Amino acid sequence: VIVMWKVCLLLCLLLDTVHRYCPHHWTLYGHRCYRFFTSRLTWYEAECECVNNGGSLASVHSVAEYKFLQILVKRVAGFLDLAWLGGYDNLSVQEGHWLWSDGSKVNFNYWASNQPDNYMGMEDCLEMNAGEKLYLRHFMF
Repeated sequence: VIVMWKVCLLLCLLLDTVHRYCPHHWTLYGHRCYRFFTSRLTWYEAECECVNNGGSLASVHSVAEYKFLQILVKRVAGFLDLAWLGGYDNLSVQEGHWLWSDGSKVNFNYWASNQPDNYMGMEDCLEMNAGEKLYLRHFMF
């Protein structure tokens, strides 16, 4: 199993209440709180870590939100580091049917050129910052 340096973008979303403030070390964008963690984790491990912290890997619903996440990553890491996002299709009913790990609907299309391509039938999760747009990577347990 290949393990790359990845970051866990935690999405803390409380459905009952609209929050104006986030916990310490978290950053508010819209009505959601994000936190950037630098950890050497697989996608699945990163998602579990996010869940343990009360959230999930980030779901992205607009170009503006994607750009915000890039700024957050760069501010914390000092450079535009690679980061896992919550998008996946491995566990879904149909290949190519993308879901967000937080349960929200995938309504955002900002794929890099020639993506998604499901290279060798093994790319089932999303990462950001491998360029300006979204790339697929191997789903790693």
